[in-house]
Amino acid sequence: MLKKDTLDFLAALKENNYREWFTENKKWYDRARADYEKLVGQTIQAIATFDPEIGLLEPKKCIFRIYRDVRFSTDKSPYKTHFGAVFRPRTLDKSSGYYLHIDPEESFISCGHYMLMPDQLKKVRRGIYDDFELFQEILNEKRFKKEIGDLYRDEDALQRVPNGFDKNHPATEYLKLKHFYAYKPIPTDKLLSDELVPYIKDMYKLMQPLSEFLNDLIMED
Repeated sequence: MLKKDTLDFLAALKENNYREWFTENKKWYDRARADYEKLVGQTIQAIATFDPEIGLLEPKKCIFRIYRDVRFSTDKSPYKTHFGAVFRPRTLDKSSGYYLHIDPEESFISCGHYMLMPDQLKKVRRGIYDDFELFQEILNEKRFKKEIGDLYRDEDALQRVPNGFDKNHPATEYLKLKHFYAYKPIPTDKLLSDELVPYIKDMYKLMQPLSEFLNDLIMED
């Protein structure tokens, strides 16, 4: 579970996203980050019960920096107003993984791959096309279908089926995707509850076969 103080910090940062305020409240940030790091450690151990290699990760190395890269953005706010961490097998930096996003207004978990490299994208599309039956089995698993539904769809999807694939193939809607991941909101009432880590573990366990499927494709020679 998280402390209310952690969510309060993120909410306050959203209203005061400038360096002077952050500097004045650095100790508050340090407390909030330490609380989040504790949750990240608990999440690593939870995932490791069904994906053992994740258990080798160090919590602090999984957490994204709070500082935004504003070089190419019109929004010059210096800080992110959420905490985020990614969990990937230690030897597979470009692999599919698990993501944990904490925000007072919209917390969620996801699993899969976002922003694939061109060669990875080709492998995933070809793998889904060639082994669509197995891919469907993963997405149609009873509890996955009930709790997750399907892969997350976003505006980056192509309008047409990529070249080299049969336009009448049943996998066409997935072949148009550029990102391949499952997404699940975390109910706000669980953030400050002892139910938080068990909930995260349960949802990630449902998503793990998708991650394994993607990694098998990405790591192919």
